[in-house]
Amino acid sequence: MQQDTLVGAPVTGEAQTPVYVHPESVRAVLKEVLEALKDDHAFDVVYDDLDVALGPVPPIPSEVVEFTSRLRRVLPQLVTIVRKRAGGQPTAAAGAVVERAEHVMHESVPGDPASARGHLRHLGLAVQDLLELVDPDGS
Repeated sequence: MQQDTLVGAPVTGEAQTPVYVHPESVRAVLKEVLEALKDDHAFDVVYDDLDVALGPVPPIPSEVVEFTSRLRRVLPQLVTIVRKRAGGQPTAAAGAVVERAEHVMHESVPGDPASARGHLRHLGLAVQDLLELVDPDGS
């Protein structure tokens, strides 16, 4: 079992039969998940990572690798939340944010330190844009 979610819940590889769920039910569940994330301080960690990635003092090379890895794990989860909230049809603005985030997710991490820091900043900006859609209060 892998631990690849924002809150560390196990992910199983078993396929399940799709079930129709009313959009209002999805919104309610997402609201509960968002509240649980806030309660678990998961967003605090993400915002702390953004402070490093986007802050005025560039991180040292070993930190770049660590923070790149952490933001790369969060980014697809935020994309999923934005899509689910929009019922699969995000607004044009949200769609553009998701598209940019997906582009950054699929970029390879550059080997040289300066380019790797630039890539980390791009990841940070994508995460920040998604967080503004997911957590507009910034709390």
